Amino acid sequence: MLLNLTNGLCRSRSSRAKCAPSSTVSIYEELDKEELHHLSGYLDSSPVRVGNGIYNQLQLVLYGAVHDAVYLYNKYGAPLDYEVWQSLRSLLGWLSQTWHQPDAGMWDVRDSREHFVSSKVLSWVALDRGIRLAHQRGLPADEEVWIDQRDAIYEEVMSKGWNPEKESFVRHYSSEVLDASLLLLPVVEFVDPTDPRWLATLDRVQKELTYDVLVERYEGESANDGPADDRVLSVSALSGWRSALRGLDASRRPDSLWRRCSLTPITSGYMPKR
Repeated sequence: MLLNLTNGLCRSRSSRAKCAPSSTVSIYEELDKEELHHLSGYLDSSPVRVGNGIYNQLQLVLYGAVHDAVYLYNKYGAPLDYEVWQSLRSLLGWLSQTWHQPDAGMWDVRDSREHFVSSKVLSWVALDRGIRLAHQRGLPADEEVWIDQRDAIYEEVMSKGWNPEKESFVRHYSSEVLDASLLLLPVVEFVDPTDPRWLATLDRVQKELTYDVLVERYEGESANDGPADDRVLSVSALSGWRSALRGLDASRRPDSLWRRCSLTPITSGYMPKR
């Protein structure tokens, strides 16, 4: 199922050689956004919207997510077939020429593009997993290009994504702002959990973005990353990763975190995202 969906998404975007951040069930339709004022959402939240205005954004994080998912499915589920590999290989060829462009980032920034660190890291993931798959399965691949580009991304992130004055990785190049998406770095094996740079970044995130069990997306910058009334203060899943990496006791592990976060709308009026 995963491989069929991946192949369908890749094929549907072949003319533009990129994945869409969102898609209809039929994949091929565009997603005009519309508000349904006669409906209410969970816990009477509003407004209710259908469609998504970000469907034509450039979001480089998608490529890492897709290739990591396929890599894990190939490893623990079933081997991918040649047709899917050809689609993934085509995406990696496009990504090798595109990763150095600014994009909308993980949080769907609508009014500008930046060189987001998480976007570069997920581009690195896509190339890294493609290389691993080619090695493990003996698949035809443009390995020399992929390795060169993967290593170039790594060097660039370590040079431009690290702020020596702040002693932390930052949201995007030339920024002093932290971002919750940085918590992905050890999860996707970009850095080791014991790497000094990562530990320093984690300490910064805990001090500047963490509120009890919740983690704010970012702080200190104004960005249009959704409707003005759609304020999201928490990233519950990232809170779970933070807790797991810190080795917190059982009362604050991810399952417990989600149960506690589910009470947040009642007490604060905000909706945590899982």
